[in-house]
Amino acid sequence: MHRGWHFDEDTISAFHGLRKFGSHWDNSCEPEEEIRAVLDVNESTLRHLILDGCDFSEDSLDSVFESVTINNLTHLDLSSTIPIPGFVLGRISKAENLQSLTLCGAFEEPDYASQMFATCDIGLRHLESFRLDTEGDEDLCYSVISFLGICEKLRRLDLINCPWHVAQEVLPKLKNLRVLSVDMDEVSEEQIEYLVKALPTQMIALKLSADDSDIPLVRSFPISYT
Repeated sequence: MHRGWHFDEDTISAFHGLRKFGSHWDNSCEPEEEIRAVLDVNESTLRHLILDGCDFSEDSLDSVFESVTINNLTHLDLSSTIPIPGFVLGRISKAENLQSLTLCGAFEEPDYASQMFATCDIGLRHLESFRLDTEGDEDLCYSVISFLGICEKLRRLDLINCPWHVAQEVLPKLKNLRVLSVDMDEVSEEQIEYLVKALPTQMIALKLSADDSDIPLVRSFPISYT
């Protein structure tokens, strides 16, 4: 994991054949040129990219995602402290090899992001894992849910910041789902019954967050569901 120091040309040239690369940075440095160089050098091999704590300019982040290597990724984890630019989202949407995608942070253009997901103008139908952690409005969440409905291979889903009444709509469509994280806000027996019926019986993990519950959660799920 690259954490703040700069790579010189010799170091970058030595970083070839990488399959996974992670970088974390803060205001003390702006290593976007080095990151872009590492991506370009490893175009044929790099498959997993982790960008944690993105805290530089929009143009710099755009530059990183201009790399042709983005198209070859199978796993992308993007955690941004600046709003994710529309250009970056557009590049991600065309990365058709992605199997795992994590997006943490606000979108610079929420309406654009919402429209892109709603029209399914996003080539990520091979996703097996998806995590969205954003402060988007309900319209964006509804659009994301609409898109997830066509992701037949999805096995892991984290919508912890998506309203339950929105997230619940997609669950019956995800027949291959095995791991789920959702936030119900306030748990009721009716909601639990719906959740149990909506999820595949092959589920192996469930993270349920709630501020309040009118029933003991330890007695909410039937024993036969484990």
